[in-house]
Amino acid sequence: IRWILACAFALAAVGLSQAPLGVLAQSSGPTPVVTLNAPATQFIGEDFSFTVTFDNASPTDVGYGPFVDVVFPVNGADGAAGTDTADGIDFLSATYLGSPVTSTQLTFPDADGTGPGTTGCVTHPYAVDNTGTPLQVCGTAGDKLVVLQLPFGSFTNDQPPAAITVNASLSNLADLSTPLTLAARAGFQYGADALDNPSTDPSILSDSSTDSSTWTTTSQLTPVLMTLTKIYHGPEDETATGPNFPRQYTIQVDIADGQTVTNLDVFDDLPNNLAYLKVVSTSPAASAIVSPTVGAPANPPNNQLKVTFASVTGGAGSADATVTFEYFVPQYDAGGAYVLNPETGDDVKSENQARAVGDWDPVDSRDPSGTDNAVADPSGVEHTLWDKSIAIQKSVAVAVDTGAAGATPGDTLEYTLDFQVSDFFAFRSVVITDTFSDGQRWDATFTPTLSFNGNTYVLTSQAITTTNYTVDESQIGNDPDPATDGSTTVIFRVSDELITRGRNGKLVGGCVPPTGTGGGDPDCDVYDDGGTTGQIKFRTVIQQNFSDTYPSGDSSVDQGDVLNNAVLINGNLLNVSDLTPKSTWEDDDSSAGVQIARGALTKSVYAINGSTSFSTNPIQVAPGDQVTYRFTYTLISSDIEDLKFVDYPPLPIFNATTVTSFDPTVSAAAPPSGQAKFGPDDTFFAISGITPALSSDATANSLTFNFGDFDDPQDRPSKVDILFTVTVSDDPFADGLFLTNQVRETEGSTNSGAQALDAIVMIQLTEPVLSIKKGVVATDGNGAVFSPTQVGPSTATFNPPGSSPAWTGTISSTNLSAAPINSNLSGVDADDLVTFAIVLENTGMGLRGAFDVTISDTLPAGFTTPPGGLNLQARDGTGASLTYTDLGGGLFGAGIRLDDPGPNTGSIASYDANNGKNIVIITYDLQVAASAAPGQVLTNTATLFNYAGAEGGPDHTLTDKTDTATVTLVSPQINKWLAGTNQSFTSGTNVAIGEIITYTTVITVPEGTSSSVTLVDTLDKGLAFVDLVSLTASPALSTSKGTFNDVLTGASITNQGSGTANQGRKLTLDFGTVTNSSTDDSDDEQITLVYRAVVINGGSNDRGDRRNNSAVWSWNGNTISAAATNATIVEPTLVLSKAASPTTGDAGDEITFDLAVSHDGASNADAFNVVLTDTIPAGMTFVTDSLTHTVGLTPTSMVQSGGLITVTWDSLP
Repeated sequence: IRWILACAFALAAVGLSQAPLGVLAQSSGPTPVVTLNAPATQFIGEDFSFTVTFDNASPTDVGYGPFVDVVFPVNGADGAAGTDTADGIDFLSATYLGSPVTSTQLTFPDADGTGPGTTGCVTHPYAVDNTGTPLQVCGTAGDKLVVLQLPFGSFTNDQPPAAITVNASLSNLADLSTPLTLAARAGFQYGADALDNPSTDPSILSDSSTDSSTWTTTSQLTPVLMTLTKIYHGPEDETATGPNFPRQYTIQVDIADGQTVTNLDVFDDLPNNLAYLKVVSTSPAASAIVSPTVGAPANPPNNQLKVTFASVTGGAGSADATVTFEYFVPQYDAGGAYVLNPETGDDVKSENQARAVGDWDPVDSRDPSGTDNAVADPSGVEHTLWDKSIAIQKSVAVAVDTGAAGATPGDTLEYTLDFQVSDFFAFRSVVITDTFSDGQRWDATFTPTLSFNGNTYVLTSQAITTTNYTVDESQIGNDPDPATDGSTTVIFRVSDELITRGRNGKLVGGCVPPTGTGGGDPDCDVYDDGGTTGQIKFRTVIQQNFSDTYPSGDSSVDQGDVLNNAVLINGNLLNVSDLTPKSTWEDDDSSAGVQIARGALTKSVYAINGSTSFSTNPIQVAPGDQVTYRFTYTLISSDIEDLKFVDYPPLPIFNATTVTSFDPTVSAAAPPSGQAKFGPDDTFFAISGITPALSSDATANSLTFNFGDFDDPQDRPSKVDILFTVTVSDDPFADGLFLTNQVRETEGSTNSGAQALDAIVMIQLTEPVLSIKKGVVATDGNGAVFSPTQVGPSTATFNPPGSSPAWTGTISSTNLSAAPINSNLSGVDADDLVTFAIVLENTGMGLRGAFDVTISDTLPAGFTTPPGGLNLQARDGTGASLTYTDLGGGLFGAGIRLDDPGPNTGSIASYDANNGKNIVIITYDLQVAASAAPGQVLTNTATLFNYAGAEGGPDHTLTDKTDTATVTLVSPQINKWLAGTNQSFTSGTNVAIGEIITYTTVITVPEGTSSSVTLVDTLDKGLAFVDLVSLTASPALSTSKGTFNDVLTGASITNQGSGTANQGRKLTLDFGTVTNSSTDDSDDEQITLVYRAVVINGGSNDRGDRRNNSAVWSWNGNTISAAATNATIVEPTLVLSKAASPTTGDAGDEITFDLAVSHDGASNADAFNVVLTDTIPAGMTFVTDSLTHTVGLTPTSMVQSGGLITVTWDSLP
């Protein structure tokens, strides 16, 4: 299994909406789904929370690597795609059942920079397509993608949906009433299996579109400035009418934190059937109060209460401004009509409206300020009050608590019935009928009591005479037959009890005179004896069992069961004029109930490897660890119905099916792996004797502990304490990942349905994570060069090859980060020694380190084992020597495996930045072979091909990890120069036509063997080889051709180009194989070639032309070359002048001719073999002995023969 994801990315085109290749919402396999539950409104500038719920909707398949993407509208209304200050919603944090959730925040960039582009893409941290390329998610620039990694390695099809609480903030610059949209999708990082194999199982998404604006799961939130709520201070949203029953309303205005509203007016428009009395209080102090008509109802506009606050700034809590006022329900409404019909006494409702209006100057200067722009006016009425002629309310409390706190079987409940009569009505024959449900019985040990505040008299609380109440238990049939329901009805004859106590049995309202008004309506200004009220108390006892009604089929009164009680008061209306009866009756009802308390669920890690002492911040485990999980459930009473616990050990590191047995032993000992038992605090087993039925589900990877049903006759509290142990898989998985174990408790009840409780505990999986690096750290080669120059940390010294230890000092992760061991080497040749270092670094948190670490290396041609051996050493970063096992053929064969110190301790310790124990340095020496070719690049590759998280565990290297180091041998060097010429009249590199040039070529041959060696020297046009003067070599050099003289005699000079002027320009010397057998790096071994070439009178040789030649040394397919300094052609240019004196003459006259030869201004070389000829013209005869040299260089010869004058110079400078 491979859960470590290597992250790379390719930039997607902006604005794509199609699904990436290989990542599609699937019709089969695991099906991630997500729901968003965000508030519809939220205060500007305040933090808030919403839920994102993840589920796997597949009926059968497990998904791996669950995550949720949420796009936050950070820009808001004015953020302008990231180009202006944002005023939207931003992410704060996320939790799951109170534990932190790993989150990654990615802000969408502006892909095209400045300009109109407003969309950008980010690289998803988990999801990949079928090529393994991370997916792109695109959105509005400046908005934010938040990726929530669920704390589950997998998510099964029947695992409870995971509701993640997301904490966010709404900018204090947000635009009022402008909706902001959140969007979400769900995914499985690894798809349908736990392998990191995207080519066949890419990531699975609930919404595969790259364009997040098209995702279908969205939720809109509208920023609000202030809200208004109204609180009724009175009984059950009802009241008896009249001034003796004043009630209060509190209006609360909540303003967004930090926002200020000025001139805040709080209005309450009282309905025309309520009479305003006074403002009781305001907070803060009001600057002005405009009251409606006091003491009487009013129609608009006189019905309006207006309270003004000069300035209110929002702060903590929900009541930044409050107004509490008092009122009552009058006899007549503002139109003079009766509020309640005096003939029927039927209920009437009073509907109340409130609102708040103020002035607001937004914090955001981009948003307009204004007058009355801050409004809180909830739709509909804020409260409906039921006005009654007779009213009753009911409450219940535990009077005698025999068991655990809260209502449990055996406890005694006390019910209180409070009733009131309107100030404007009178009743007789008042009866209260109370019916309480099955599961409780009348407490005959407690006599019900009645207290009464009547008109002109007060009756204190006393026991009700037995003849004035009836307990009807006829519905108790002790049989689930529908004919009986197990309820008890108690009839309290209130009027009869009043008569028994010496009164007339009439319940007369406080404004009705005791003998009647004598005509007309009651007038509280004329007569008012205060409110008429009464109270009855009675008790019931919670039973062990339901007698008749138990829908679940289990008659036991269990945790979560609901016990109900309903009451009805009824009376005959009296004429208020004379208190004679009418034909009409009026009633009112109420109800109350209790629920049998339920228990509390906890989840924890109890032990690791049998020990209850372990680090808990966080709880870390490693492959092979035996983890004992614990869950407890506190039972308020030991009465259960269909109690079961389903535990989900996290895949893939735990396999639930390995837990196969349950030991019914109560003790503190942790069970062995694969077993469950009772924990030390379990008391339920001693009471019930129940061993839970244990089963497992391979698909859901769950364990079920089924306790079924049980009834404890004594209703004792108890605790279920379960331990079970599972072993951490040694399959590879991501290091440092937090994984969640969840338990779900489900418990039925007799009449209120089932409950489900969840509890989680998180562990952090630690795994080894090894990397490999390789470098050259030492050599004995003279002039060798390391790249980088620093071969490793400055805290370590690497010793010369052959040393033991190969290095001293310390090497830690911190040191390696600053100066890694990864140098390559150049500048060595045959026989030199080189020390290599392989660095293995464990950056993982695996508690016991890395096991079965196996590496190999390559021995490239050109290296050999030194005579003294490889000097193979393995040491940790402290320098401590480590042992290893040869797997066959050594490091360069099947490799070596580092020896693990023990079954629970790996050879490479877990990561520590500074101690060096998570580092292993493997060093060895190699020697450059005599057969190594100069200039050869020797690459050897170290391979880490196995390591595990536990002894003998699966290989973590799904793809073997490699690194290389290169050693580049010294290349030959070639130098060539013009050694001299044979003419003294030229200087430097000037040469004349026919001049002979001597060239010298020197090749420096490194130690080692060079094959297929040739030296090819090619002359430029205008030059030609004359002869090979010499070929000499250092003594350590040899050639496969015999001697170097043999190479010289075998030289070939071939044509190069065409034409006679281009012949003989290419010299080839074949050296065959040249071996340098020297081992002394301080001396250079050289081959020297001397030859001569001539400047020919051809080949376009002209004055100023530059002539050169190139020598190329070739060996083993490589070449180097050199050229001598250019030779520059120099040439003479002669000019001839001739003069006659005289220029005219007759026959017989002598005429003298003067001839002058000289160099012109451009001439830059001596002239050789100069010949001057002059032909005597016809009609003229040569004067004997008249040919003479008059000035300048004396000619070599001067003759006249046959009328032709010839003058020569051997040279003419």
